[in-house]
Order: sequence, then structure tokens, then C-alpha cells
Amino acid sequence: VDLDIRSGKNQLKLSGASDNNLNLQFDLEVLEPGSLWPGLEGQWRGQGSVKQINGSPVGTLVLQGNDVTYGNFHIESYQGSFSCDANDTQKCKARVKLTNLKVDDEVFPSLLINWMGDLKNHWVKADLVSSTVRANVEFNGECYSDTWKFRFDSASFDLENSGTWRLNNHPVDVLVDHRGIKPFKACWAQEDSKVCVDASWSAGQGWKA
Repeated sequence: VDLDIRSGKNQLKLSGASDNNLNLQFDLEVLEPGSLWPGLEGQWRGQGSVKQINGSPVGTLVLQGNDVTYGNFHIESYQGSFSCDANDTQKCKARVKLTNLKVDDEVFPSLLINWMGDLKNHWVKADLVSSTVRANVEFNGECYSDTWKFRFDSASFDLENSGTWRLNNHPVDVLVDHRGIKPFKACWAQEDSKVCVDASWSAGQGWKA
């Protein structure tokens, strides 16, 4: 199989075998993302493969992008990798690194996200760096019907003027559905000091704390 699909400056190349021994490679280049998703700007390039191993499809994907803009979001550079075995989706892995993420006037020099599992059951670790804070968050998630359940095992914030605050009452369960974020309580401690937040959010009323 050899296939070359073009749409303007966007291109997808496929090559390999698709018989009983599935073995496909592909190259992706998106230089005009706005034609695929209105409002999206930037450049994306990627390589990947789909192979059959022990009777099960196994896929890999590596993506790189730069100057990505959508609405009030801008990313100077993006790197991502993904791998998954259709026979054991709990071992699917993803890693995404954003450099100089800008949201409105706030700039975050680095955001790193590691993911393991599938949408139904997964583990996520995120590290965010800004000019005033470094945040580290780790949680397990479950997605069922229209509800997403997070169980935070750790969440720490290293504040420029206030030191490091760590989640004190872990694990903390947070439920999210199409109506908003259900009420939850979380406490952070630093030596003898403690700060607790009772909060919820809804599309109609915003945050309540």
C-alpha cells in the first residue's frame, strides 16, 4: 500500500502492508491547520506506525509542532508521543510537552503531561511552570457515561513568595460532568500552616468557594 493524500499544504503519506501481516507507516505534515479546524494556526509534523503484534494492532505516533495558536492560546513549540496496544489499553502511554504556553497575557514556560491507560481508567501526572509558581499534580481518573472522576493522590505548589504547599488530605475525589464540577474539599499544608478550600463550579454560576 502506498497512498499520498494532499489538501493544500497538508499531507498524509501511508506505506506498508495491509494483509494478514499488518505493517503500516505514515508521515503527517499540516502546514495549513485552519483548513481542517477553523481558527487553528501553526505547523504540525508527525510520524507513526500501525503493526500487528501477537494478533493485536499496536500503534505509535510522534508529533512536533510550533507557533500553534487557537483563540487566546499560543504555544511556541509542542512535542508529543503516543503508543498503544489495542489488546491492552491500560498500558497505553502518552507524553506531551508544551514550551512557552501563553493564555491571554499569562506565559507558562513549560507544561509536561504524562498519561497511562485509556479514557475509561487512567493515571496522569502534570508539571506546570510559570513565573510565580511550579505545580505538580498526580491523579487517577475514571470516565463513565458523562462523568469524569478524578482522585488526586498528590498536588503541590511551589510559590515564589510563599514556599511549597502540599496536598494534606489526599486522596481528594473530584467529579466533573456536563453541568460542572461537583463540590469538593482540598487542604494544603506547609509546616504548621494549613489552607483548605471547599469549591464547586457550574456553567451558569461559575465558581463557588
